[in-house]
Amino acid sequence: MREAIKFTDHAEDYLDAARRLAAQARLSLDVPPTVADVVTELRAFATAQHGLAGLPAVSAVEDSILVPSASGDRDLAEEGLQLARDLVKKWPKHRLPLDWVGEEVWIISLRKSADNAVDLRAIVESQVAAHKLAKIRQN
Repeated sequence: MREAIKFTDHAEDYLDAARRLAAQARLSLDVPPTVADVVTELRAFATAQHGLAGLPAVSAVEDSILVPSASGDRDLAEEGLQLARDLVKKWPKHRLPLDWVGEEVWIISLRKSADNAVDLRAIVESQVAAHKLAKIRQN
């Protein structure tokens, strides 16, 4: 839920707002999440989106494959590919993106991207540089 704190009230309100945020967060805000933690939440989101409204969470499914692949966890990426195969069969065609290329083409494209960890790591590095995150400790 989105909320705002007035600048004039920041000193009094920010700790309570931070507590509310932490209570709503599915991942700990105190301990850095592992790749597996992030992937678990991406999968949960994609599955919930489908279950709630039949919405295809294409990006979340793709990220649940490409993130572990970039980090070198092939087993986790393979599990994500299986989830993609399962979910894509259930997604209503009229809810898919307008530029949707088709089930088989999408899976083949995901497999190809997941198999190219070097390019995926290069994308990560470019994003780290673009967002000036180099000082953040990497695990």
